[in-house]
Amino acid sequence: AGGVQVAHVVTGDSFQAQHPLIKLFGLGKTSQLDALVVTWPGGATVEIEKPAINQYHDVALPLP
Repeated sequence: AGGVQVAHVVTGDSFQAQHPLIKLFGLGKTSQLDALVVTWPGGATVEIEKPAINQYHDVALPLP
């Protein structure tokens, strides 16, 4: 209801360096999320309904 946040994971574009695979999102006063949706480059998606806030969530590409 509060909107959509997007962050891209970028890898392999830096010489002798890597970007972190962790993405952090500021939620302000929001106390609950409807869903966390990850869309992979091939089009596969992973959705976590009502994810807990203030913690990390491991999200992996689903197996075919």
